[in-house]
Amino acid sequence: MDIALQPLSLSDFSFIAHLHLEPDDEAFAGGSMKAIFDALRASRHPDAEHPFAIVAEDVPVGFLLLREQGALPQWAHQGVVTLHMLRVGRAYQGRGYAKAALTLAADWIARCRPGVRHLMLTVNKRNDRAIALYLQCGFVDTGEVHQGRLGAQIVFSGDVLQLASAR
Repeated sequence: MDIALQPLSLSDFSFIAHLHLEPDDEAFAGGSMKAIFDALRASRHPDAEHPFAIVAEDVPVGFLLLREQGALPQWAHQGVVTLHMLRVGRAYQGRGYAKAALTLAADWIARCRPGVRHLMLTVNKRNDRAIALYLQCGFVDTGEVHQGRLGAQIVFSGDVLQLASAR
C-alpha cells in the first residue's frame, strides 16, 4: 500500500474538496472541507498549522492537520504537536488509511520536529470508532477531558517515536 502525506497550501482546496463524510462523522472531523479551509485562511498562526492530504496511489483519500507552538489548543501540553480533523473520505474508508496516516504524521514530527516527543489529540467521547483507532495505534488516554464544541473530548497522547515505528 503506497500511502503518503502531501503538504497542502491554502490554494490546494480543490485537491481534497471531494472528501465527504457521513454527517455525524463530518461533525466529529471539524466540519466540511470548505469550513476547514476557511478557518485555515483566517488563522492567526499560519506558520504553526500544517495541513496534509493523505494520498494513496496518487489519489487524495484523506486529510489531517498538525498544529504546534502558537497554534496549540488550550488542552495541549507545551512542546507537543497536536493532531486535528483527521478524516478519510467515505469512499476510501476501511482500507487502513487512517492508521497509516497516524504513523506518517508521527514520522513527519520525528524528522521535522526532532525535539517533539508527543503527539496529542482529542476525540469526542461518542466517537467509538475513532477512540478504538487511536488506542490500537498506541495512543494513551491521559485521563483529561476537555469540553469541545460537540461535548466532552477525551485527551490522548502518543509517543512520537513509538507511533512512527508502527510501520
